[in-house]
Amino acid sequence: MIAAGQAGFYVSVMLFDEGGVENSYNWANHPFNGINNISGIDGANLGGYSLGIGTHAIVSGTMGANILSIQDAYIKKVVDTVNDLDNVMYEVANESPTSIDWENHVADLIRSYESSKPKQHLVGMNMGGGHNGPINNSVLLSSHADYISPNNLTNGQDYANNPPAATGQKVIVTDTDHIFGFGGDAVWVWRSFTRGLHPIYLDPYDPTMPNEALRWAMGDTLRYANKMNLAAVTPSTTIASTGYCLYNPTVEYLAYN
Repeated sequence: MIAAGQAGFYVSVMLFDEGGVENSYNWANHPFNGINNISGIDGANLGGYSLGIGTHAIVSGTMGANILSIQDAYIKKVVDTVNDLDNVMYEVANESPTSIDWENHVADLIRSYESSKPKQHLVGMNMGGGHNGPINNSVLLSSHADYISPNNLTNGQDYANNPPAATGQKVIVTDTDHIFGFGGDAVWVWRSFTRGLHPIYLDPYDPTMPNEALRWAMGDTLRYANKMNLAAVTPSTTIASTGYCLYNPTVEYLAYN
């Protein structure tokens, strides 16, 4: 993380992985699976959830409280370890909150624990898949996260072809993985950027998928981002005929045609 910061990169610290508790192969090797520890901790079928899914939920009872306390201690240890770094963002869990209450608990804990420390960092949540299917983007927008990464499957929002403009309610990170799986192109990058979103690219680096134009677009939008006063511009769907524009009235405009 230090080396990444020296090279100008932010690092998203993913605290938990939903796939580790809802996939039978991964759960078989998980430390909260009772067969893998001698501490009397067993999250199997906790709270009526299958496999270890209940460990990513607020579950009443002694076992649920014990697991949550272990998770809280782990979160605090991570925060203690990296709080001095500027290039840190936190991600509650990879793909699909089993329980938005549990995700909000994690976000609230990070925020309260960092409040008395030298630095405070953004906390993010991303789209859902998992055992309950995709989580509605409106749930992410009303969550306790600072930034979210939505999916393209709910609310009638077309983040793949006509991304909705950011409103300022949350920082919106548009991730090709969550929207396409493997996909996206240069047009998508520019449309996302000029709608006030933050595109990131899951690059398979696969010679059968010629995405060089997309890679160039990521670099080109970064150069424009560094030229502009992004804090002062607003995305507009009407000020340019194409519907894609970042603007600060009478000061600067960036439209995508």
